[in-house]
Amino acid sequence: MQEVQTTTIFTRKKRQLIPIEKLAFFAFFISISCSLYWLFYLNLLDVEKLKMLFSQRHAERWLLFCLWGLFLIAYCLMRWSYRTARLIVDGHGIRLEQTSEFLLARLCFYQRNVCWSDLENVTYLERFDILQLRMGQKKLPWAIRVKDWQRQNFDTTLTVDGKEHALIHLLRERGVMDSFPPDKNLDAVMFDLAKHPATRALLVLMMALLAYIFIDAKLQTESWAFFSARYCLPHALTGVAAGVVVALWLFSSSRRLLIPSRVIVVMTLLSSMMFSVASYVGGIRINQMFGGVMLEAQYHRNMFCDALVPEEKNLPVIEYTNRARPYWCSRGEDDLILVRVRQGFFGLYQVDLREHSEAIRNFRQQH
Repeated sequence: MQEVQTTTIFTRKKRQLIPIEKLAFFAFFISISCSLYWLFYLNLLDVEKLKMLFSQRHAERWLLFCLWGLFLIAYCLMRWSYRTARLIVDGHGIRLEQTSEFLLARLCFYQRNVCWSDLENVTYLERFDILQLRMGQKKLPWAIRVKDWQRQNFDTTLTVDGKEHALIHLLRERGVMDSFPPDKNLDAVMFDLAKHPATRALLVLMMALLAYIFIDAKLQTESWAFFSARYCLPHALTGVAAGVVVALWLFSSSRRLLIPSRVIVVMTLLSSMMFSVASYVGGIRINQMFGGVMLEAQYHRNMFCDALVPEEKNLPVIEYTNRARPYWCSRGEDDLILVRVRQGFFGLYQVDLREHSEAIRNFRQQH
């Protein structure tokens, strides 16, 4: 590695999100939206319930809420302090400095200084625009987003010809990038799933399964009578069988165009879980088409108001959570309750509780 004789200064520019970060923020937004929807749907976002949630009797919830708030404030302060930072590359190494004289900015800033002699490995993840500097086991690695830095007095992060980032070009020009062998463990990280025909087809299939799971789960009116090992075992076996098929297919495709073994393992596990969940949701539809007919069975609530007990002993007991207990306690223990029950393959039952769920929801809104 050649010694860097000149000093080059890089200044911070406005942060630009890469596609994978945009996808992560979009997934986070969707998850928050879905959570709020279910909270509204279950009538949990009213003032009284929020007061109970954060009452003085549950101080640990306030503590957790405050810790999350402090973490968010600290993160925002740290991001704000980096706006006035600069990256300096010279003959001694590469360092991150704070130029602001503001005390709060300096307190929230984490200064870094890496000497060329301390480097053990340098890796540029071009797909993520990340430069990784590793200094040894006792020191934390340093990840630099090269898109966030531009040479001083320049308006772009790229070189004059626009083919490479200026920071990477400088390190490559000085021999820093070529001084270390490529890291073979990064093959899986740098592998693009969308470019290989097999992994691309598998991604499309998993996206289709995910869309089916969400849509059909929302449209279904029946559900499994239990969530137990006996009811989940057929779907787990379906997922295992699908995972074996996917693994053999990916290994076969890897002979024509290489797929890293770690990618094959991860994709096999993900597809196996996806097929298991799809089988759990789709099994209800299969029973509706090829299983037994839907019958109305006679039930009574138990003395604890947390379950419906059938008059016929071979039918399943329907259990409820404590949230439904006030409603069932309002019904007499001898009251006749009609429940629609269907027996499907392997003797597994599924029930239609729309009428009772709506009654419980209305009762909770009125009380």
